[in-house]
Amino acid sequence: MSNDNYIVEPDALAFLSKHGFDFNRLINSAILYSIKDRTGPLPILLKDILSSGASVIFHNGFVDLAFLYHHFFNEIPETVGVFQSNVYDWFTTEGIDSGTFGGRGLFFDSKFAAASDQYFSTFLEYVFRKSQRSNVLEYRDNRLYVRVKFSKDYGSAEIDASDIDVVDCSMSPHFLKNNFALNKESTDSLCPFYAVSIF
Repeated sequence: MSNDNYIVEPDALAFLSKHGFDFNRLINSAILYSIKDRTGPLPILLKDILSSGASVIFHNGFVDLAFLYHHFFNEIPETVGVFQSNVYDWFTTEGIDSGTFGGRGLFFDSKFAAASDQYFSTFLEYVFRKSQRSNVLEYRDNRLYVRVKFSKDYGSAEIDASDIDVVDCSMSPHFLKNNFALNKESTDSLCPFYAVSIF
């Protein structure tokens, strides 16, 4: 969380609160950073991730990249071309052991992919559920599908279990049968500006 003063839109706070965001946890547990001092633990963590050769997945990634760049690395450049070049350099760090890390990381943006595939809408839950439904139908019809399995130990005995949120993302049978409709409650649960925007 930024240690500098910042402005938050009341609608954004109301939306987060309505959807169960834990502001107390944010205030009590967040790692503080300052734009004036880009040497703290978050910039180091991001540099480690980017230099590892791992691919990074975003949703509406251009906005996220601009935020990360400005808050943890440097002022946003004057031109998009310079910004793109600098971000490109993040993913082409020399000295990566491709045998260990898998080579150069890639940047994926699920919102851009959804817009390119002309999805009806591009907000994250819609994209996730549409892709999940397609995958379940592939599985049901004995075709190629994706299965994700997470390790129970999360890779380290030093991780505190309270730092991990487990969320049930199972698919509703109604959604699988394509037997659903948007009602007022469903519509009200979406951020009005985000649900209809492409970018």
